[in-house]
Amino acid sequence: YGALLEAMSSGLSVVAVGSPGGFGPVQPEKNGLPAYRDNESQLFDAMKRISNDQELRQSLGQAARQTVLREYADTATAEKVAWIYEWLASHPGRGIDDFIEGFARFEESCTVAAR
Repeated sequence: YGALLEAMSSGLSVVAVGSPGGFGPVQPEKNGLPAYRDNESQLFDAMKRISNDQELRQSLGQAARQTVLREYADTATAEKVAWIYEWLASHPGRGIDDFIEGFARFEESCTVAAR
């Protein structure tokens, strides 16, 4: 996602090409627009929307930048890695479902704190 994250961190609005559930850091209609692979008309429509709507372009770009700062900055990544190590050390033998639930709560607390 290198080029995509670079564009997002610069505050640019983006169109992400992928498959359902596979748009990487892009949350459809929140911080970018999706276009499904092999759907040229959807890609064209998304690009046209961004080109023609300055307010949409600006709001998506601002949200994209915030996503990168919150989720992909070195500090955020380091905090996530530290949490994972701490959780694994303090919850031996716990299943993946417990881990996923705990990590989701951790990420939500980071999102709330960033607001």
